[in-house]
Amino acid sequence: MTRAEAVRKLKKLFTGKVPYWWVGDEISGEEKRQKVRERLKEIEDIRASLDDRLNKLLLAQPWYVEMTNQKRDLWMERRKIEGGAHYKRFQIGYYVGGFVHIQGSGDTWEEAFAEYDRRKAKVPKG
Repeated sequence: MTRAEAVRKLKKLFTGKVPYWWVGDEISGEEKRQKVRERLKEIEDIRASLDDRLNKLLLAQPWYVEMTNQKRDLWMERRKIEGGAHYKRFQIGYYVGGFVHIQGSGDTWEEAFAEYDRRKAKVPKG
């Protein structure tokens, strides 16, 4: 199939929408993909072996265990509270294909609608 034929088919498939296509730089094929998968498995096996050896050496050190526990505790605390840095009680938007597109948010309805108005003013229609 030529590029022109492919573009015509895309336009027919996606009538009324903007079609999208992408063409990679390299030739592809199942044989090439299989070689890459095999190399990726080799790399992962070597990496896992090195990780095991390193963990055995480090876990024997009390200072390492203490630092690891502190790091884990801080990470867990961060996960619990990080949403509060961006939390706003009121959100307005619309649904598209099962996804919510938030257009404005704020601590009050007025702030949420004001943010929506600011966003709408920035985006030219067209």
